[in-house]
Amino acid sequence: MNNKGFTLIELLVSIVILGLILAISVSSINGISNSIKQSERKNLIARIETAGSKYAFDTGKTAVFVRDLIKDGYIDSENDTVLDPVDNKSLKCFVVKMEKQGDYYNATFVEDSSYGYSNGNCNDTKLNQANNNITIEIYQNGIRTYDLSKRLTGTIKLKAISNSIKIDCARNYCRWVISTGKTASSDEIEFTPSSAYSEITGTFTTTVNGTSYSSSVTIKT
Repeated sequence: MNNKGFTLIELLVSIVILGLILAISVSSINGISNSIKQSERKNLIARIETAGSKYAFDTGKTAVFVRDLIKDGYIDSENDTVLDPVDNKSLKCFVVKMEKQGDYYNATFVEDSSYGYSNGNCNDTKLNQANNNITIEIYQNGIRTYDLSKRLTGTIKLKAISNSIKIDCARNYCRWVISTGKTASSDEIEFTPSSAYSEITGTFTTTVNGTSYSSSVTIKT
């Protein structure tokens, strides 16, 4: 009768093989888990960006905290935040920026955590600066004024767009005139208002096929 057992070498080889199998299994499980979390995060970001587009369409604002999308009912959440599925950290102080394209707003989730403080509060001043990119639409029926009814600080950028005409400043006359005296022969202009002004008006004019189009915006500073 053969009662021979495992030798020490055979036992060690078996342990090594089992260890390799276990390591491969754990790695595969972790890979699948990470893939699921990344997919969940992608879906969450898409949901946040959709909410941002609706928010911009309703308010005209081009930057918003995830916190405010929750507070204003654009994102459903049981508390005041949504958590990143990958690292379980709060996304409430992350920002969504929107850009008008035709009748809609294209929203982009900004991968920048610096909009939040270490104490968990959101940096509203930095968000206000992000909202200083103002898009105004040009109409054929003379000057149409947009009163923002809010105070802005820092550098302000104005951009003219239109659904009815093609704004081509390389071929046609374009002119931005800011009431502080700054001008630009393009569809965009940037400026930093001084404390001497409480209100500033920016007017954009272009001429296409002999027809003049113009709109203006009033900015509180």
